[in-house]
Amino acid sequence: MGELKKAMVETGIDKFLELVTIKKSISLKNASKFLSVPLDTLENWSNILSREKIISIDYDSFGNMVVFITQKNIEMKMNKVNSLKSTIEGNTKLVEANISVKEMDLKKEINYLEQFEDKLKKEMGYTKQLHEEFEKVASVEEDLIKKMAVMKKNKADLSKYIKGTTKEISIKIKTIERVEKEILKYEKIKEDIKTDIEFIKSLSRSIKKEPLQTIGKRIKKLENRQKKLLKENKKINSKYFFIHKLLNRFK
Repeated sequence: MGELKKAMVETGIDKFLELVTIKKSISLKNASKFLSVPLDTLENWSNILSREKIISIDYDSFGNMVVFITQKNIEMKMNKVNSLKSTIEGNTKLVEANISVKEMDLKKEINYLEQFEDKLKKEMGYTKQLHEEFEKVASVEEDLIKKMAVMKKNKADLSKYIKGTTKEISIKIKTIERVEKEILKYEKIKEDIKTDIEFIKSLSRSIKKEPLQTIGKRIKKLENRQKKLLKENKKINSKYFFIHKLLNRFK
């Protein structure tokens, strides 16, 4: 069968077979005249078709090859046609079944793709949500950076203020220390005043006994000391007022 197909493709064997079918019987010599094909070529075709049981071969009284188609050849040909038809139908069913399977597989693939598309849409929605959240975080981060910059500036200002305040406090502390010394000095003056008071009391007791000149000197000395005490008292009162005001600032 393979040789027949090859011969039909390569030559005009189909025309030769058609001629034999029409004539029922024909010598190769006459067939050569009809088809304008060399005799040896027709002999070759005849042998191929004979092996396939499509035609039969015989010889006339002159020894010329004669080809013809018998009922048996027709039946053989029909059997081959039917066999080929059955094969084609079987192959068609197989193809249809295969197509059906492929369609089912394709439907599954489509269903899978649809599910994947839905999942992808959800993922894209989630990604969009994450992007929005990220933008919010970025905005908050930007605000925090601005606030940190303000806090940094405030910290620098506060540090500068603390430094200035520390310096001022240091000065005030030194002032307080000086005032404390003045207060101690004032306490000493108070003791001196007490001594002077005792002296005055003593003077009043002895005024009748001592000469006026001696008493005058003592009184003069006492007056000078009193002026000095008044002056110191005024200074102390002024410093005490300053300390009181300073302490009120730190309350």
